[in-house]
Amino acid sequence: MQDREYRLRQALTRIAEDGRSYDDILIDCPPTLGMLTINGLTAADALIIPMQCETLAYRGVGVSCWTP
Repeated sequence: MQDREYRLRQALTRIAEDGRSYDDILIDCPPTLGMLTINGLTAADALIIPMQCETLAYRGVGVSCWTP
């Protein structure tokens, strides 16, 4: 399956091309780096990452931000 990490972005682009417009779209993803989360990340223009105020949670977000 080619370009599977861009499926959500492609679907949202088609919606915009059809003339439908939204101010914001919230994409809720599981806390793993599986295909659902990767699709959400590649489709997003901005991110809100809720996390616990703990050292390991902070490090995990740092690792996620630098994962290619």
